[in-house]
Formats: sequence, structure tokens, C-alpha cells
Amino acid sequence: MSCKRSHTTEIACVACEELGDLGAGKEGWLVENPNLLCALDTHSLALANRSLILVTGWDDGPRLEIRPDLSPIESESITALEWLVFDEIRVIAVGTSWMVYPGRILKIRVRGTKKDLTRHTSSSEEISIVTGVIARFDGSDI
Repeated sequence: MSCKRSHTTEIACVACEELGDLGAGKEGWLVENPNLLCALDTHSLALANRSLILVTGWDDGPRLEIRPDLSPIESESITALEWLVFDEIRVIAVGTSWMVYPGRILKIRVRGTKKDLTRHTSSSEEISIVTGVIARFDGSDI
């Protein structure tokens, strides 16, 4: 006989009125929307649809709505979202269908790297952009 146990710990509540702009309140809004994107970091959650980004912390602090200036002529939309963290600076990287490559950006990946471990420990991030091909950037170049 096996005994299955499930343990969960609540870390935050992100329920807020602004989630309605992303479709919250409709049945299946979180799992059935192919345009809903999510990026987590240790302090914040960013959710986005095709034209709106909502950034909220894990506490009851202020929420930030970002509406990027997207081209309606080119049908530009938000297609990828990722946090970039450089020491104390945190920024949200937004991939669209036209900025890096003339096709849809499918995913943004960030990977920490260690450079020159013999002299001192400095960390950097490598950013990968996935379209039909993979483009890699050193975070310090951006």
C-alpha cells in the first residue's frame, strides 16, 4: 500500500482587479489562453497577453500595467517574456513579433554564467532568443 501525500505552502496571493484585463474571471482563462505568458522571479510575477503586461509583487504592493507601443500596421504583439536580473537591477525583457527577427519570438531564456573564476567572481547573464533559430546575447551587451 502506498501513501501519497501532498504538501503545499502558500507564498502569496496575486488576485487583483487588474487580472481582469488579462482574462481572469472567465472559465479556463489561465490554462486555455495560448497568448497568456508568465515570467517569475524571486520578488515578482509578470503576466502578459498580446498587448498588455501586468507586473505584481508577492505582497500587496502596487501593480504595474505596461502597454508597449506596438505597431498595429505590422500586427506586432508580445510573444515572449522573461526577467533579467543584474545584481540589484531587475528588468523585464519583452519579445515581440518584429524586434529581433522578422518572425515571432517564441521564447526568451536567461542563464547565469561565471566568468574568470581565477581572478574574481563576477556573474553575467546570457540571453537566448528563440525564433526559427536561436540567437544568444551576453547580458552586458544589452
